[in-house]
Amino acid sequence: MNSPRIALTDLDGTLLRPDRTVSTYTVEVLTAWVEAGNVLSFATARSAVGALPMVNAIPWRSPLVVYDGALLYDPLSHRHLASQCLDADTINQVLHDYPLTHSEPLLFALDAEGRERVLHTPLRLPGPQAFRNTRGDDPRFLEVAELYCPAGWQVLKLLFIGAGTELTALHRDIHAQLGNRIHSHLMHDLYLDGDYTLDISHPHANKHHGTLAWAAHLARTADEIIAFGDNLNDMGLFSAVGTRVAMGNAVDALKARADVVIGTNEEDAVARYLAALM
Repeated sequence: MNSPRIALTDLDGTLLRPDRTVSTYTVEVLTAWVEAGNVLSFATARSAVGALPMVNAIPWRSPLVVYDGALLYDPLSHRHLASQCLDADTINQVLHDYPLTHSEPLLFALDAEGRERVLHTPLRLPGPQAFRNTRGDDPRFLEVAELYCPAGWQVLKLLFIGAGTELTALHRDIHAQLGNRIHSHLMHDLYLDGDYTLDISHPHANKHHGTLAWAAHLARTADEIIAFGDNLNDMGLFSAVGTRVAMGNAVDALKARADVVIGTNEEDAVARYLAALM
C-alpha cells in the first residue's frame, strides 16, 4: 500500500483566486485528497482566524502553519501547538529606536493568556487602513494610544505597510541593528494597491522553520512534502520540502527554485496538479 501523500500550499496567489475565494472544483478535489487518506494543509502569513473563513469548505484536519511559521494551529482542537515569538523588549526596542512619523505599524502578539491580539494606534494612512478594513469585525484588533508590547506578551510579528522605497530603507536599518535576533521580510502586497509589507518576527518565524516543525509534528520527513507557492515568502517553504511547485503567476525568483511550474491561481492549478496524482 502506498504511503499517504503530503501537500502543503500557500493561500494568497496560490490556492486562493484573485478574489480570495476557492472554486467548487478546488473544494471537491482537495476534499477527495483528504478523504483518500492523504495529508493537506496550508502555510500562510495570515492567522487561522483570517484564513479559515475563506477556505472553510475544505476539511482541514492537519495542523496549519500560520503567521508565516510563527504558529502551528490545530483546526480541530483550536489550540496553538507550537510558537516562535519575539520577546517584548526586542520589539519595543524597534518601536523606540525608529521614529514612526510616516508609518502606522500593527503589532501581532499573544497576550498573557495566550490569546491572539493585534495592537495599533489610530490608522490614518491608506495602506494600514485598507488592511484593517479587510478584517471586518475581527476581535483580535485593539486600538491603543501608544504602540508598545506589554510585559508578558509574545510578539508574532510587527507589520509595516507602505511605499517600497521607505520600507526598503527601514528594512535595511532594522536588520543592520538587530541582525540574527530577528527575521525580517519585505514583499510587495497582492491586494494593497502598490503597497509593500515589512514583517519583523522571531528568527525561526518563517515558512522554512514552520514547515520543518509541521513535518516533525506529523512524524514525517520534510522531503516527503509537495509544496505550492507564488511569492518571496515561499522561498523558505521551498527550501524545506522535497517537491517545489510554483504557480504560473509566481515571481521569477520562486519559479527559478521550483521543480515544476504549473498554471495560475485563476486556473485552479493546485487542485489540477493534485487531481493528477490521485
